[in-house]
Amino acid sequence: MTTIQTTTTRLFVGSSSGKSSGRVRGRETVALRNNKSDEGNTVRGNAFSSSSPWSLFLCSKEDKEEGRRRRRRMNPRRPTAAFGKDDNRDGFKDVSNIMKKYSKEVPKDVTKVVGTAVNVLGNNNQNNKQNEYNGVFALLFFNFLFFALDHWLQLPMMKMFYLNHVDPTWWQFVTCTFCHASWDHLSSNIFFLYIFGKLIEEEEGAFGVWCSYVATGTGASLASWLMLPKSVGGVLGMGAAATVSLGASGAVFGLFAVSVLVKLKFEWKRILEVVVLGQFVMERFLNEAAMIGKVGGVGAGGVNHVAHLAGALAGVVLIALLSKILPE
Repeated sequence: MTTIQTTTTRLFVGSSSGKSSGRVRGRETVALRNNKSDEGNTVRGNAFSSSSPWSLFLCSKEDKEEGRRRRRRMNPRRPTAAFGKDDNRDGFKDVSNIMKKYSKEVPKDVTKVVGTAVNVLGNNNQNNKQNEYNGVFALLFFNFLFFALDHWLQLPMMKMFYLNHVDPTWWQFVTCTFCHASWDHLSSNIFFLYIFGKLIEEEEGAFGVWCSYVATGTGASLASWLMLPKSVGGVLGMGAAATVSLGASGAVFGLFAVSVLVKLKFEWKRILEVVVLGQFVMERFLNEAAMIGKVGGVGAGGVNHVAHLAGALAGVVLIALLSKILPE
C-alpha cells in the first residue's frame, strides 16, 4: 500500500459582516491512499494552494466532507424548519399537511388548534364561493325572458300566460308573476326583487327564495282573482273585456315580508337589520292599505293594490307555517 502524504494549504470562507472573504485559516495534512500496492513508502511534497486545480485531485471525498463540516461550524445557518429546500422543491399543498409533517416538533395542542383554524377558514371560503345567488339571478332571467318574448319578439302565445279573470287556468296564477305590461313596470319590480331576494337567499338558499317568490306570487294572484271584477266595460254585460293580471309586484311584496321575518332573531345585529328593513316594509304595507281604502282594489294606471297587500300577507303566513312545520 502506497501512501502519498502532502501538505496543502486549505482555503476557508468565513465572514462576520455577511460578506464572503477568503482567508487562509491554516494548513493541514491530506493523505491520499492508493490501493494498488502494500508498500509503506512515504513521499512528502510541496504545499498546494486550495485555489489550485491540483488540490481537487489531492482531496478525497472524506476530506471534502470534513471541509464542509468545518465551514458549517464557522458560518452556521438558521434552521429552515418548515421552509427547507425539500419543501420548496415539492411545494406546499396545505398548511394542515405541514403541521402533520412536523407534528413531532410541535405540541399536539398547537397542532390541533392550527388544523382546526385552517379547516374553518377553508369551509368559509367554500361557502362564500358557493353563495353566488343563483336563485335570484334565475328569477331575474325568467322575468327578462318573458318580457323579451312578449314585447320585443311580440309572440302572441305570451298572452296566454296572463291571469285571465274570466276563464283562468291553474298555471296562470304562477306564470302571470313573470309577465309585465311595460319596461317601467319590469324595471321597478326587478330592482326590489334583486335587493330583497338576495337577503332571503343568504338565509334560506336558492330553493328558499324560489319557494317564497312562487308561494307569495300565487297568493297575490289568487286574491286578485277573488276580489277584483272579472271583466270591465261593456253594456248590460255585453262586450265587456276580461280583466287580466300580470306582474311580479305581488311576489315582491311577499319577499318584503319574508326577508324581515327570516332575519328576526334575538341578536343585536339581526335586530338592527330588522329595524332597517322593517321600517321600509311597514311603510309600504300601510301605504297599500290606505290606497285600497281610497280607490279600491285597483288604483290609477291599473296598479293592483290588492295583489300587493295580499302578497305581503302571504309571506307572513308562509313563514308562520314553516316555523310550525320545520324544526329549528
